[in-house]
Amino acid sequence: RHTRAHEPPAMSPAPRVLVLGGGFAGLHVVRGARKAIREGRLDVTVVLRDNFLCIHGLLGEMLTGRLSPGTILNPARRIFAPANVHVAEIEAIDLEARRVVTSRHLDGARFELEYDFLAVCVGTAENTGAYPGLAEHAFLLKSFHDCFRLRNHIIEMFELADIERDPA
Repeated sequence: RHTRAHEPPAMSPAPRVLVLGGGFAGLHVVRGARKAIREGRLDVTVVLRDNFLCIHGLLGEMLTGRLSPGTILNPARRIFAPANVHVAEIEAIDLEARRVVTSRHLDGARFELEYDFLAVCVGTAENTGAYPGLAEHAFLLKSFHDCFRLRNHIIEMFELADIERDPA
């Protein structure tokens, strides 16, 4: 008597979830889906501009030198695991076709990412036009690059003050 080995039923592909944005909102989406990702029930890709997440709550300590800049950065591939990470700029979202077009920073190469479910977690943008002179004179604190620029400016001002001969 012959018996056939049990064959698992054919599985349909896991739903593709695209998370736009690599901030804390995107991180919470991935955290909530981790078990389903590991079990293969979801295919999640996070699209983000930088390959790290900046802990903005620690910016003050970084700006004053109490923490090194690298301390407030977390590698995206580690914190968004087990989701896929796609580092690029979002160019277009086609809701009808369920497709997002991105471009790579290095060379502008374009990619089309298809999805079944979309989580838009892109955050906010600065409104430097709200007050005259703000865009020209303010230091922004939105991105790590902005904060690092301010940190270097503060250090430079202290260095200039240290060698200033005029006491006034």
